[in-house]
Amino acid sequence: MSALGIGNSATKYTPLLGGFENKYGLLFDGTDDYVLGGISGQDPANGTIKPLSPSGITVAAWCKLDIDGSSDSYNETSDHVIASTTQNGGWVLKYTDKRFLFHIKLVDGSGSFASNQPRSDFAMMRNDGNVKRFLHRADGWHFVVGTWDGDRVKNLYLDGGRDVAGSTGGSGTPDYGSMPEDSDSKKTESAPSGGDYTIQFDTFANRHKIDLIIGAQGTYNTGTGVTTPNANFWEGYIGDVAIWDKALTDAEITALYNLHTPTDMSTTQPDNLQAYYKAEEGSGTTLVESTGNVGTNGTIYGATYSTHVPSTDVSGYPNYQ
Repeated sequence: MSALGIGNSATKYTPLLGGFENKYGLLFDGTDDYVLGGISGQDPANGTIKPLSPSGITVAAWCKLDIDGSSDSYNETSDHVIASTTQNGGWVLKYTDKRFLFHIKLVDGSGSFASNQPRSDFAMMRNDGNVKRFLHRADGWHFVVGTWDGDRVKNLYLDGGRDVAGSTGGSGTPDYGSMPEDSDSKKTESAPSGGDYTIQFDTFANRHKIDLIIGAQGTYNTGTGVTTPNANFWEGYIGDVAIWDKALTDAEITALYNLHTPTDMSTTQPDNLQAYYKAEEGSGTTLVESTGNVGTNGTIYGATYSTHVPSTDVSGYPNYQ
């Protein structure tokens, strides 16, 4: 067995981290369910849930796409947003065209945009015996993480690593178990032409007033001063969501995945954890933000609490197939 606890397919793995019981997630109907959090109608400053130019950002979420009537939800090509602060900028973590994707809109001092999008390389869940499909999980849950290092590098991690996300390395053939610098899951922007990169939350107007939405993509209404969802609703389950104002390391993200066993994410870089939604209330219309930092409680619209959570029996889950 390796240092990560990865053994043969008959082994029931022992998670590296403990002390956390994951009981609930939220179920979204894919039509109009969402959670609104953040800081309504306020321009962000550095260090807030909507940072402009911090030392980076990390967005992490447990999720399961579960489309009603579909025999294979992860074979869908339409957009389904896990969490976003996006109107015409900001960032979004989503599933689209059979891949997970992290989009973050950067702008330099000259007004030039950099918008490369790291993504997982291959369809996520085909259980058809084709090992190239690779990421089939019996319970359908995935741990998805997007990072920006505060400079030029963006990453997409899936189930504990960029290697698990897969990459083509320019060859066109999925390469699981390695993390080449030139890959779908890692994007390095060109050097800024004027000043450092910052996050632009609205490219039409310098408002930066897009709040955090879980389960949909949002838009800011200039008349009402309120952020509302407008597209790409998630269908299925979303568990814990966490946001840091720095890029976590590869090792930290692997530890958070914890061999497919959710752990308390507040133990990782707690001084930089800006918002943490643990989905632990079990009922009601409030999604509590547990850090007490700059994030605010989320208001649940339509989505309901569910006891359907990631399986802790990870027997048969090798690092890659």
